[in-house]
Amino acid sequence: MQLGLGQPVPRTEDYRLLTGNGHYADDFNQINQTHAVVLRSPRAHAQITSMDTSAAAKMPGILAVLTGADYAADGMGQITGGAPLKRRDGSPMVRPPRPALTRDRVHHVGQAVAIIVAETIEQATDAAEAIKIVYAPLPSIISTETTNGKGAPQIWDACPNNKVFVREFGDSAATDAAFAAAAHIVQNKFEITRVHTSAMEPRAVLAQLYKGENRYTITTGSQRPYAWRAALTKHTLGGILENALTLITGDVGDSFGMKRAIYPEVPLLGWASKRVEQPVKWLCERTEGFAADDHGRDNITDAELALDADGSFLLCA
Repeated sequence: MQLGLGQPVPRTEDYRLLTGNGHYADDFNQINQTHAVVLRSPRAHAQITSMDTSAAAKMPGILAVLTGADYAADGMGQITGGAPLKRRDGSPMVRPPRPALTRDRVHHVGQAVAIIVAETIEQATDAAEAIKIVYAPLPSIISTETTNGKGAPQIWDACPNNKVFVREFGDSAATDAAFAAAAHIVQNKFEITRVHTSAMEPRAVLAQLYKGENRYTITTGSQRPYAWRAALTKHTLGGILENALTLITGDVGDSFGMKRAIYPEVPLLGWASKRVEQPVKWLCERTEGFAADDHGRDNITDAELALDADGSFLLCA
């Protein structure tokens, strides 16, 4: 049966990709494009007490050194999304504020604190090293298991006990009855370690503002370009109409969900292009990605199973 279940499906894209004819985010370029480096926090949790960018701004080839204060002053918005889950009291889940650049406090290693735009990537890298930031360390959390424990450091002021949401499934009364009637109860603790995708293609962004038209073109690898365009225009790029943003995604070299959510670098590059009035390109270095890309898993599960005398599962009907 043609096209039946289990039939092989010929792949047509392999020859182009395997012969070097793919078109990934870093393959896109513009005339007169500039290059950006993102300066990131080495601290997991700290107050930024001072930041001196004066020396960096005077270095050769530097077009702009932009900070969180600049981002806020220009009225750039927050990276946001839906909040479908609830807390125990019925209130919406906590979604912490997420500007593309923070200006007063860092909440994780790798959080963006400044962006440097230069004529070459080497000039931008040198300038990033010349920025002087003084951090006042705050208590941090390094273990998922202790996040909600008594006395755990408060990471976000709006999120008491660091508990973002609570989700319950099933029938608690039926579950209690099944365990009360169980001949055997087995327990185990499962620790699923944190993982990083480390995709074949690191993330990259190329952004250009057409000033006279107030229209952006942003090229980046994404799994959800239409959702990104809607969120970016509504929340972070000054409330422009959706048709004022052309979002281009070519071939995507791996994702596994990692390139699903909007990253700060996307609106950040659009804003930087507006500030320097030239196209701006950023390519995530492999080591940078370990701190800047979204991680997954890191799950701690305490599980119990109720069994009858024959070892069959007791179901909560």
